[in-house]
Amino acid sequence: MKNDYLWDRTGEPDREIERLEKALAPLRHRGEAPELEEVSFPPQRPSLGRWRIAAAIAAAAIGGLLAWGVVAAHSWQLVRPGEPGPERIAAGDRIETGSIGALLRMRFLGEIEIGPGTSLRIERAAIPGARIDLIEGAIHARISAPPRLFVTSTGAGEAIDLGCAYTLSTLASGEGTIEVTLGWVAFQGLDRVIYLPAGTGARTYEGRTGTPVRTAAPETFHDAVAAVDFGTAEARAGAIGVALGEASKKDAITLWHMLRDAAPRERERIASRIAAIVELPKGVELRDLAAGDEKAIARLGASLGVRPTRWWSSWARSAFSRLLAGTLTARGLAAAIPLVPSL
Repeated sequence: MKNDYLWDRTGEPDREIERLEKALAPLRHRGEAPELEEVSFPPQRPSLGRWRIAAAIAAAAIGGLLAWGVVAAHSWQLVRPGEPGPERIAAGDRIETGSIGALLRMRFLGEIEIGPGTSLRIERAAIPGARIDLIEGAIHARISAPPRLFVTSTGAGEAIDLGCAYTLSTLASGEGTIEVTLGWVAFQGLDRVIYLPAGTGARTYEGRTGTPVRTAAPETFHDAVAAVDFGTAEARAGAIGVALGEASKKDAITLWHMLRDAAPRERERIASRIAAIVELPKGVELRDLAAGDEKAIARLGASLGVRPTRWWSSWARSAFSRLLAGTLTARGLAAAIPLVPSL
């Protein structure tokens, strides 16, 4: 049987439905639908309870960070071969090694192998802002903390950890070398900032900061870049040509630093060589690089890895892996989260 009568009153009526209609007829509405006035409501203000919850969360985050720093400040230990036990280290302490090196353990940060004949001072042993001053000698640092929480200063500048392992050596005069074996390091020299990925190194000499170069690059390339950085004006002019001719795709980070800090007359040929060995990122034109456009040069650098978000995401992946493996505590991870920059 069709049920059209139930919906639009067409077709054969059902007796039961007719009976219900007659029974409910006295209750049917017989007027027009009323018109209702539009009512506006004032915006709802957050309740005091919500503010208290937000404040509690913020306080917990800050408290966790401060507690982490306090714990770290009392958890630096120096281990010397042949000594009966570790020595507690605090800010202001000076460490000297003789013919045998030592190991500095920094809770939540990592550890530092201190070479023989090395002198350093602990400037700050808390997080954030942990810092040591390498006066003379050599260290090998293995840092597992988030980027920018640990700094090593020398007479030539500051090595800023970006989640890495590196070897740093210096003379009292400030002349020295840095070589990165894992991750990235930013070196804030007296004259410029350089970014070193794993497998590269740089020199400092007479207050000047050298360009990062692959440690495995040909010796002729190393010599040419050194002449560009530290040579006379005449030597520099010829050395740039040699460096550009020797450069391969693996040396793009070196050429990027050269381009960023080049004189206007040198930019075009450096930019042309970069475009010949790597694909320029979308939106970056050769003419913009040659003109010294800062945004174009920055985007090129980002395509080569000079990008803070990448350093943080790399650390985050490593941190969660270590958390699952049991080598990083949940407390240490939670304390680091408030330090993530808004990028």
